[in-house]
Amino acid sequence: MDLMHSLRAKKIARYLATVVLLAASAFSHAQTLPTIEDTVANAELMEGYFNLYWDASSGKMYWEIDELEVEFLYQVSMASGLGSNPVGIDRGQLRGTYVLSPKRIGPRILLMQPNYRYRASSDNELERQAVEERRGGEEEKERRGYGRSTLARGSTTARKGLPSP
Repeated sequence: MDLMHSLRAKKIARYLATVVLLAASAFSHAQTLPTIEDTVANAELMEGYFNLYWDASSGKMYWEIDELEVEFLYQVSMASGLGSNPVGIDRGQLRGTYVLSPKRIGPRILLMQPNYRYRASSDNELERQAVEERRGGEEEKERRGYGRSTLARGSTTARKGLPSP
């Protein structure tokens, strides 16, 4: 019995050491990043629901994220096309609508899509719980259910103040 407790304690200690190292690494990375103002000093500001910055000299687009893990609607449409409905290449045609939210994992930003295909249609608490687990509502439940899909990944290139813990 003592051997099992000893092994469990070692496993927990390794896990905590890994978490501390990852947190320190993320904090260190955030401190070495330039500020947003320095990064986009020569870029063109495109104001909107999200502020975008276009740096023509490097060919890079920067996205200023005000809040992480806040859902928004992302809609894809064609800016130009043949103007031919039978072929399906008509300008202004919608190509898809997604619910997305940005999530930071270390130095990366992931665009996550929650799974809203399953809905609880009754007052049954067990049905609601099963749907929430499949959707990935809370961190612990997310590991057990289907969770969210990652649609895109980018790098954190600038900081605004101190990183959130």
